[in-house]
Amino acid sequence: MYSRFLALRIRPAGREIRKATPDSELPLRCLLAEWPAGQDEPVQFWLSNLPETTPLPVLVRTAKLRWRIETTTAR
Repeated sequence: MYSRFLALRIRPAGREIRKATPDSELPLRCLLAEWPAGQDEPVQFWLSNLPETTPLPVLVRTAKLRWRIETTTAR
């Protein structure tokens, strides 16, 4: 099984983010989407504040490691 990944630079919106942002412009973040082979649409999403220069493989590896840690500790 393998997946395809897409990373997009976005400005997340929301009341809490707006309150926490002193500037009028919302911060840029990276939206990472995982789209497994054979699926009709992406199945998992992450929002990252890593630098824009972070290579996609590093971004994917970091997101997957964090997911493993959070799921393991939640049990």
